[in-house]
Amino acid sequence: MAEVYAENETESTESVEVEGTGESTEGTYDSKEESAEQIAELYIATFNRAPDEAGLNYWVERHKDGMSVEEIAKSFFDQPETKELYGESDLDSFIDSVYGNVLDRTPDEAGAEYWKAELENGNISKDKFIIAILNGAKEHDKDRTHLEEKTNVGIKFVEEGLNDPELAKLVIKDYKHSGDAVAVKEGIEEFAKNHSHQEKFGDMDFQEFEDSVEHIHSQHIGQVDVENKNNFSADNSAWHENDHTHTQESESEFSYTKEDATQSDVDGNAEITLVGSTEAQNDEGTAIL
Repeated sequence: MAEVYAENETESTESVEVEGTGESTEGTYDSKEESAEQIAELYIATFNRAPDEAGLNYWVERHKDGMSVEEIAKSFFDQPETKELYGESDLDSFIDSVYGNVLDRTPDEAGAEYWKAELENGNISKDKFIIAILNGAKEHDKDRTHLEEKTNVGIKFVEEGLNDPELAKLVIKDYKHSGDAVAVKEGIEEFAKNHSHQEKFGDMDFQEFEDSVEHIHSQHIGQVDVENKNNFSADNSAWHENDHTHTQESESEFSYTKEDATQSDVDGNAEITLVGSTEAQNDEGTAIL
């Protein structure tokens, strides 16, 4: 059994052509849209980066045209970036990567074995595994807050009209490093203001961004806490392993498996759904939100 412990209001309209599709979409992007947030989560969970503006606008438009978030998640595995990231990597590495992307930690041994068996047996596809881990994160306060903050960082990247994939990776890396979503978002805004004329960025630009986030973060927490930020991920894992487990009333309350992410369709088949897009129910009829 796998254990997973798991505002900005801006609109912009822009005609964009998404590489590899040959299509142009004139998207009105609203950062408060639930579909935009869910697709941003998929970017983070799959690619370990913020969504780029053009890409997110494209997929939000496809969702408006009737494409489900689950279908979008599946389509992500046909993208060159996904193939380059995971290629022929073994399942252990893939599972570790997704846990790291979403939760910034590795799975517990039982959880890793459970999901590996599910993937090996074909009971779940890789894209639905990603959705399941996102669902699990939303079931627990600390993981949900962490995912929400990381998603807000990604949304801010889009709101500022940024598209560079390397910078998109860097903003998520800096959030993981600092745990300070406000500092990273302020860094994104400052960077975009100073570099709005640029389409491509180099190493010096990336270093400037990191230095800016570091400076803003230090202002937020005070010099006495600067050293502690380097242990953000480690502290997060330790919390899961120690303090959080001590407060559990029962294993079932905090354990998470594929069944927790499913509901039955009209034919009685189990379908994994994104929490928030559909209200699923467990065996006792309790809504999973």
